[in-house]
Amino acid sequence: MRLHKLLRLSSIVLISLTLSIALFLGLQSPPTAAAQKPSILAFVALQRRGSEVKNSLFLVNPNGSSRRELAPNIDVGYALVWSPNGQRLAFVGGDRDIYTVNADSSGLTKQFAGESCKAASFEIAWFSNSQKFVFARSCDGFTSDSSGSQSLYISDNSGIKGTKLVRNWEVGGEPPKTEIASAFYLAPDGQQVAFVKDKNIYKMNTDGSGMTQLTKSPGEYTSGGSELVWSPDSTKIAFWFGTYPQQQIYTINADVTNLKNLTNNPQNQVYNVKLFWSPDSSRIAYYQGKAGDVGGEQQDIWAIDINSGTAKNLTQKPQNYDALSWSPDGRKLPS
Repeated sequence: MRLHKLLRLSSIVLISLTLSIALFLGLQSPPTAAAQKPSILAFVALQRRGSEVKNSLFLVNPNGSSRRELAPNIDVGYALVWSPNGQRLAFVGGDRDIYTVNADSSGLTKQFAGESCKAASFEIAWFSNSQKFVFARSCDGFTSDSSGSQSLYISDNSGIKGTKLVRNWEVGGEPPKTEIASAFYLAPDGQQVAFVKDKNIYKMNTDGSGMTQLTKSPGEYTSGGSELVWSPDSTKIAFWFGTYPQQQIYTINADVTNLKNLTNNPQNQVYNVKLFWSPDSSRIAYYQGKAGDVGGEQQDIWAIDINSGTAKNLTQKPQNYDALSWSPDGRKLPS
């Protein structure tokens, strides 16, 4: 059991390091002409303190100097998100709290103190001015008789008193709650949020105003583990729609215009249902399998141009690919 726990925690560490570096490099923000050089890196590493093993948060310079621990008494979760200006880092403590800390290691502040809930997970997005951030908290309600919840908060980065609940909807349970049918999906600029309600896609401003129904055809927009994925410029949402696993890729503008079916291929076999926008918001990468491959083990990586609808098989060597990530300039797609 101890070995299993250490392996699981090690996986979380690797994910955390990847996310923190990627976010600081700007992979979730509008692209620049060239990749920015990070002036500091955040990462999570396992620490043993007496009989206790936990994840600790560190900062280090790219040359390996000035490694320092930020929060010795906090068991750090996997979500590490730099502010766009690179001066602050927001992160999850344990599975219930959210903190921010300055890049110079000062100003460690608890921004949210949450109660315990089943399988809690968080998504965080900073406003483009780096002064505020929003976060969504998911409490699982699909695997037990009791309902869970999807909650949206906005914080002015001043502490717990400056963090306000925007919306809380119950989900799941027996009999099932129907207030919302998905998680909250945050736009990269922190201004908007998308979700599924009443079997349609909605969006609203992260202050709770401007709720708008985007789609007009009821369906299972997040079936099979698919998500609503905002473009890096926060103007479009990509999603899978149709009968899993023969789903099709659609996009729609956040202003409710230009609903497009990009793939229109009834032979799609989609078992790994992630969609990956290019940094310039012009292409989407995804996995597509061969017809008849019921296990989803033999897939290729494809990319489609959202303007022309032209799709290209990038790998042409079917296997079990995973962890796609565009380079910041959009020219490479390692997996």
